[in-house]
Amino acid sequence: MSVIRRLPISARIAVCGLGLGIVVVATAFVLRLWIAQVEARQPNAIEQILANTPLPMTPVTGQSSPEEVRALMLHSHELWQTVQGQATMGWLTSEEGMAEFTETIQIQQFGKVRLEHGPLNGDPTFFWVSDGDSIWQEDLTQKTYSHGAVPPYLRSLEAYSPPRLPTDFGPVVILHPLTGTMPTLLAEDLFPFGTAQTLDDDKHLAVLGESVVAGRNAVILRAESTFEGALDSTILYWVDATTGMVLKKEIYQGSPDSGQLAQHTYFNAVVFDEPITGNPFTFSPDSDLIQATPED
Repeated sequence: MSVIRRLPISARIAVCGLGLGIVVVATAFVLRLWIAQVEARQPNAIEQILANTPLPMTPVTGQSSPEEVRALMLHSHELWQTVQGQATMGWLTSEEGMAEFTETIQIQQFGKVRLEHGPLNGDPTFFWVSDGDSIWQEDLTQKTYSHGAVPPYLRSLEAYSPPRLPTDFGPVVILHPLTGTMPTLLAEDLFPFGTAQTLDDDKHLAVLGESVVAGRNAVILRAESTFEGALDSTILYWVDATTGMVLKKEIYQGSPDSGQLAQHTYFNAVVFDEPITGNPFTFSPDSDLIQATPED
């Protein structure tokens, strides 16, 4: 006679229940592992969008369609590995009119960035540096600095998994992860993946022609927004003809002819895929600065 058969009925039920519980737990674990493997093989949201929008022939020209220019913007981050440049940006303020600033940028994909920000024609007062493992931020006007680890989704594009695109509530804009992380207006120009998703038929898109920005050939794309049937704003994008990066942007309240320029960004100099010399992604804060706390 087996050991289990010699046990009281209550003990036999307990032993059987324990065995069933182990089987259930093991089955659930295997099922979760299988689901994780299946999900790991599925493309993330960025890959899904790119798969639905093929890369157009490059370079685009003044004869290209708005859809072709938009598609190039979507794929822009795939078409370069390093970028170095110096840009001017400005926005309309109620006190000073157009406030303008200068930024220099060095990026090595995926997560290495050096950003320097300062007044127009002045020395930089703000630094943001990522070496792929750590992020440093230094503010000379506040005399503070901060330091933190690079989040997992900035270590590789494959690790970036925003929610799946909804089907019942309309489309959502999925940003490139660096767009929402870099503290600069240039972020959405450097990585126009999210911007391109907003350029739908409601924006009355039109290719206006060709131009040259910072020595690079560009195509001018116009996007208009309306409110209650009237023109609300116009955005002009100077899109790099080869990489799809936005080299210049002007945002108008109304039309460019009769409206007011509310914001602009433009590169004065930019180069792609040339070696980045020195150690721009290594950073040490000034010794007289105070480390900022999360409350600051």
